[in-house]
Amino acid sequence: MKTATTLSPAHLPKVSEKFLHHVWKFGWFSSTNLQTDTGQKIEIMHPGVHNHNAGPDFMNARIRIDETLWWGNIEIHIRASDWHRHQHQTDEHYKNVILHVVLYNDTSIYLNTPGDLPVLDLSQCLNWDIWESHQKWLNNYRWIPCESVLHKADAAYWFMANDRLLIERLHHRIDGIFELLERTQGDWSQVAFIELCKAFGFKTNSLAMEMLAHSIPYTVLSRHSSDLLQIEALLFGQAGMLYSKEPDDYEWRLQQEYAVLRLKHNLTPLSNNIWNFGKVRPYNSPILRLAQLAHVLSRTEHLASSLLHLAQPELNELIKGEAHPYWRTHKQFGAPRKKPMQTTMGKSSIERIIINVVARLRFAHGKYNNNLSMMTDAMSLLQSIQAEENIITENWSKLGIEAQHAGDSQALLQLYGVYCTHEKCIECPIGIKLLHNETHETHSQSA
Repeated sequence: MKTATTLSPAHLPKVSEKFLHHVWKFGWFSSTNLQTDTGQKIEIMHPGVHNHNAGPDFMNARIRIDETLWWGNIEIHIRASDWHRHQHQTDEHYKNVILHVVLYNDTSIYLNTPGDLPVLDLSQCLNWDIWESHQKWLNNYRWIPCESVLHKADAAYWFMANDRLLIERLHHRIDGIFELLERTQGDWSQVAFIELCKAFGFKTNSLAMEMLAHSIPYTVLSRHSSDLLQIEALLFGQAGMLYSKEPDDYEWRLQQEYAVLRLKHNLTPLSNNIWNFGKVRPYNSPILRLAQLAHVLSRTEHLASSLLHLAQPELNELIKGEAHPYWRTHKQFGAPRKKPMQTTMGKSSIERIIINVVARLRFAHGKYNNNLSMMTDAMSLLQSIQAEENIITENWSKLGIEAQHAGDSQALLQLYGVYCTHEKCIECPIGIKLLHNETHETHSQSA
């Protein structure tokens, strides 16, 4: 493996500490003839477990220094003086560090007495090809850094990486659910209702739908789930949409129902100004979405249980939300359409709700209850429906990476949004593999 000559501080590349973590973790340095700053031979038996919390960077490492086998922790810094800058000398967590790994050994560091903390100077042995390859990527890309070498990542590695990325994305996307659970004192029904409302708002009216969900307890809706008219009255009334002074028969009945229910449940309606009607396609009108949502809520007394446990065919049937026949011929209360319109939710919209609500709820419920089966079910659900089509998946497709199902497309969204856009190649499961392979190829060609 190619090694570097000794570098002065002025000539050190501006690498990050995270880069050095990966150098140590993946062994991106020459392991032959490793020595401490005092000339003792180092043999790395195990680099330890990367610690992402407080304390040393790697825990439970195993190394041999001369003839002595050491078990303990590893701390990594750009400069040895960072030990003092980070105040490690006063932190008990660092008393069992067995090796200080640095890129530039600019000062003497010790635990209790001078000479009791061995130092490995990486500038003597680091594989700079990894760094150079990464810099070349960053200076020559249009969409993602590794696009010129992406074709070299084999299918088997993509298969393994996709599962990791999907799990990462699900863990990240359930934070909002846990926040809602805390606010609602663990009420899964209210949380499911809020999440479903947000999803039925899609992009244009998600916030308004969320406000609506917070304005009415799900327990109120569940009491009236057997009566579609009352559910419609509660939703349209709370949305501030039942205001016509000369209503037609349908709106008049909704107004009468809402007047009674509002007093009974002490409800306060929202302003209808929160709804976005401009530049919204007829199929995505907030009025139609509310009518579809009412149909969904009228078909189950236990919304959370239905979303958590129904099989996919039953889920599709529940979520499609066949709106009241009135909306086939009306675009607003008292405003007829020029021609009748289909009012059930389309297949792609149903699957979008399954991705953004059902799978997230199931994964969150599984994590909350330490139920691995439920978490696995969430992943299986995503892997059973069609991949999403958007600008990001289209760009992946142009680079030869095809999503086979929604699990894949969610993984690709995670890859792009978390790693590619932030140029975190050395933390990316695909980037690490490609960097390693590219450096290996360079060495093979120069041998």
